[in-house]
Amino acid sequence: MKSVFIQDVKLEKEKSKYSLDAKPVGVLSILFLIGLAILFNNMYGYVGIFLIMSSIFLLFFFPNKPIIDFKNDHLLFYCYYEKKSAYKIYYDEIDSYEYYDDKIYDTLLINLKNGISLKSPCIKKKVVLEILKNSTNKNVFKY
Repeated sequence: MKSVFIQDVKLEKEKSKYSLDAKPVGVLSILFLIGLAILFNNMYGYVGIFLIMSSIFLLFFFPNKPIIDFKNDHLLFYCYYEKKSAYKIYYDEIDSYEYYDDKIYDTLLINLKNGISLKSPCIKKKVVLEILKNSTNKNVFKY
């Protein structure tokens, strides 16, 4: 098995094809713009101020953690509690993957051929499933 656990992800030099982070920057930016629009329309100024302040707080003061980095021949599956550590998983060693929708957060489960299963909270379902489908040439997922 080529897949390994990496203690220091900074040693990975290859550029990511796609990087999935925990902070939804696009959604927070849209909330900021909606807050500005509400504030300048004088409809409900306090709602606009609330949206602006909360989006600024989440964008600039809330930490962003990487979840998955998709590379050309492998992916880095980051540990939930340690952002410097990750599992380096080669696409040809993935036996199956499953994506579960839940009320609190969605979950991505990757099963390797050696029997190891890795699970992580995940967002951007369509993007993740499309990359995994194209990279692994497998279409075995549930959602």
